Amino acid sequence: MKSKKNFYKLLLFLLIVGLVIIIWSYISYKTNYQVNKELSEELYNYFTTNDLESCSGLFNYSDKLVNFESVDSKAKLCIAYQKANKESMAEETLTKDKKALTCTKDKMIFRVNDDEKSCTVNKMSKSIISDEYKKIFGKDIEEAKSFQPDNMHICYIKGDDLYCGLSETYTYVLGADVDIYRVIEKTIEKSSEIEIYDYFVKIANDECFLNYTTPDKDINCTEKLPKDHNIKYKFLKKYGTMYKHIYKKDDNGNYYWLSSEPIKK
Repeated sequence: MKSKKNFYKLLLFLLIVGLVIIIWSYISYKTNYQVNKELSEELYNYFTTNDLESCSGLFNYSDKLVNFESVDSKAKLCIAYQKANKESMAEETLTKDKKALTCTKDKMIFRVNDDEKSCTVNKMSKSIISDEYKKIFGKDIEEAKSFQPDNMHICYIKGDDLYCGLSETYTYVLGADVDIYRVIEKTIEKSSEIEIYDYFVKIANDECFLNYTTPDKDINCTEKLPKDHNIKYKFLKKYGTMYKHIYKKDDNGNYYWLSSEPIKK
């Protein structure tokens, strides 16, 4: 009789444990479900390899946590500019300054065109980059009145407008070609946030690097690196650095980038 009671107690206990597991699994599923592919790719492409030749490159692939506060204000403006639709730009011609190869307008300085007689400046509404800035970073533009979208041009914010033209000084960046490989591993939604996990490898001079912003090399990756740099998913998963990118939902239901950081696999 006593053994039967113990059996029923054990059975009841197992049923309760099973019920708890089912409820926990359901809650976990509802709060950690996979995000649709289209939204995932849209958020992931806030930062792309198109930014490598400008905007400080892929600054979100660092050796530590990176967020809005830790990113240079000019780099953030540059990212917004690169993503903006610039079809509405209007072209202006400025008169060359006397005894100089520059043109000046409202304290904005541009370099002359190749004919050395005038400067060509493109003008568009500041709102075009303001909208992209808000979309990507979730905040209004507050800092920096100028930035360089590349090594040869400069853009100024003046009132409600943006003026872009040749920079008075410019630089040529010489160095090894850099190959960037990224692949999304998974995308998870948690209440008001979306987490995107991916693998990242930077290759230069036939060597692998742990991140984009530092010279830290990955010896294991370099030793197994294919000669033709034909990197596949399995290689990235085994040797790449895993990153977690967090996107936060705003009051309008849109997501903006919150932070990126390397994590242990």
